[in-house]
Amino acid sequence: MNGKVFIISGPSGVGKTTVVEGVISSWSNKSHPLERVVTYTTRAARPHEVDGKDYHFITMEEFLLKREQGFFLETSTFCGHSYGSARSVLEKVKISLCSYLLILDQEGARALKSVEGIVLIWLMPPTLDALRDRLEKRAEDSREVIMKRIEKAQREVTQEKKDMMYDYHVINTDLKDTINTLKCLIEAIIGSVHKE
Repeated sequence: MNGKVFIISGPSGVGKTTVVEGVISSWSNKSHPLERVVTYTTRAARPHEVDGKDYHFITMEEFLLKREQGFFLETSTFCGHSYGSARSVLEKVKISLCSYLLILDQEGARALKSVEGIVLIWLMPPTLDALRDRLEKRAEDSREVIMKRIEKAQREVTQEKKDMMYDYHVINTDLKDTINTLKCLIEAIIGSVHKE
């Protein structure tokens, strides 16, 4: 396998999308491109989100059909909305030098942990209080959904401390530092792959 699939997970609101976009935009290794996998969801787009860039926004009927056809590598559900990533990414890494960043929740990451070429990275908030502040300032969800996200985050953090499922852990305290840390980590892993 030439490329790698780097799965980035972490509690809702920890900054996964922002960090991934920062790594992609600052990536300068022309001999080994890095791209983000755009996943599919049945939830409605938020005001700032763009179809095909942030997510592929599809209906539940379309989602169920794709799942039935074996299109998805993994799927999950949160707050009544379904999410999934295309299986085709595994084929792409086999035939090119390109690597991919894929944002998944813990459930999706667990389903793919044993797949060759997968690297799991857990993005953590400095504290759960910091995460709560970020979700409230983001003001994209109702109070009820924010509470559900916090409850899920607490479960995920506890689960990861227990299982230590992820290969690497990165704390998102300062955005610029976090982007640089993740970028350096990916470069080191890609470099070691090429030396084998």
